[in-house]
Amino acid sequence: MKVNINFIGARKPAMIVSLLLIIISIWMVFGPKNLNIGILTPRGFNLGVDFKGGLQQHITVYSGISQEDVRSISEKSGLGNDIQQVIIPEEKKLGNATSYIIRTIINENDQKEMNEKDITAAKYFENKSNEFFSMIRQKTGKDVFVIQGSDLKKANELYKIEPITGELIDQKTDTQRVVENVVREGVNVTSSNYSQILQRQALTLISIALAIILVYVLIRFGLKFSIGGIF
Repeated sequence: MKVNINFIGARKPAMIVSLLLIIISIWMVFGPKNLNIGILTPRGFNLGVDFKGGLQQHITVYSGISQEDVRSISEKSGLGNDIQQVIIPEEKKLGNATSYIIRTIINENDQKEMNEKDITAAKYFENKSNEFFSMIRQKTGKDVFVIQGSDLKKANELYKIEPITGELIDQKTDTQRVVENVVREGVNVTSSNYSQILQRQALTLISIALAIILVYVLIRFGLKFSIGGIF
C-alpha cells in the first residue's frame, strides 16, 4: 500500500509550531525569574553544585530518620532544603539505616560572607555541617549505633576486612560492632570560582558541538535547514 504524505503542504503550520516552541524555550531559560505566571514562569537552568558552587554530602543515619526531619534540620543549620533520599538495598541495610544526599548551593549572601571573612567554601560550610550533624544526633538521641544479631552477621559478610564507615574499631567484639550513628559517606565542595570555570568550559564545548553539527548539516542539506536544525 502506497501512502503519500504532503509534508510540503504542512510546512507553514510546522514552521509556526517550531517557532513558538523556540520562543517558549528562550523565555523559560532567559525570562525574568521574579515573574509568576504559572507553568510559563521562567525557571532558567537548574544548575547543580558543580556549576554554581556549593556543598554536596552523602550521609547515613543507622538508627533511621525521616526525610522531613532531615530537611527541617538542614534548613535550620543553613544548608538549605535540597534533600534526596538514597535507597539502601535490603541486603546491604544495617539496622534502620536511612541515607540522604544534601545539596547546598552558594548564594549571594554566602559568597559575600566568605569574601568578608576571606575563607574557602570548605571552611565556610564546616561550621554549618557540624551544627547539622549535632542536631541530627540530638533528634535521634544516639551518638553511636550497636550492630548485633542478624545485622552483625550481615555486616561481617559485607565488611570482612575493611571497617564500616564511621566504625569504632576499639569497640569491635565477636558479638557486636559499633558505629557512629550519623556518618558522612562522601562530601564534595565546589568553590564559586571553580564552578564558573566549569560553566565556561561547558558552554565552549556546547558551542563547538553545535558548530560542527551546523557545518555538517550545511554541507548535507543547505543553509536554511542547518540554521533551523540548530535552533
